[in-house]
Amino acid sequence: MKAYTNIRKKLAIYGGIALAVLGAGGALAWPAVRCGGMLGAVGGCLIGAAALILAAIILAPVLAEICANLAVSGLNRLIMPEDHYDRPQPAYSVPEGRVKSGDFEGAMALYEQIAADYPKEIRPWMAMMETTVARMHDRKRADELLRRALVCFPDKKTQRLLEENHHAMVSLLQPHPDWYQPGPRHLPERRRTEPPAPHS
Repeated sequence: MKAYTNIRKKLAIYGGIALAVLGAGGALAWPAVRCGGMLGAVGGCLIGAAALILAAIILAPVLAEICANLAVSGLNRLIMPEDHYDRPQPAYSVPEGRVKSGDFEGAMALYEQIAADYPKEIRPWMAMMETTVARMHDRKRADELLRRALVCFPDKKTQRLLEENHHAMVSLLQPHPDWYQPGPRHLPERRRTEPPAPHS
């Protein structure tokens, strides 16, 4: 914003000087063209052309700066769209840290805030469902989160993604068969053990 303010100031100053030069050139050229015959006409044209060239030279640096700023701004918006470029990115590391420390409710509150501040972001909803199921083991709350997320995202493709994520999460809460025994914590729960082989 400050850069554009400086450009406007420069444009006003240099534009005023260029207009003064053009005005002076016109004031000198017109009498020569009107009263000087063929020679006066040629002289008047030369004076006018000289005034135009001088005005262009005066304005050239400012116009070049304007073009450069427009080019950079356009490239930035092409690489990073406006809704992301003009705002800081969500700080997901903060609620993720709360989850790791065991403060699940604190993490949920932060995810809720991110979802409110960035309504186009699907990630906080995914993270809340994962935290609710994988950490808090609360199926009812996960179902309510899905219902709210589907209202926020009417797009069918996004809704399907949310529903698939919810189904994958809540499937972890299904009761284990009688043969199940917890394995080492570093292994995924679904692959810790296998059912016993049938008796021959």
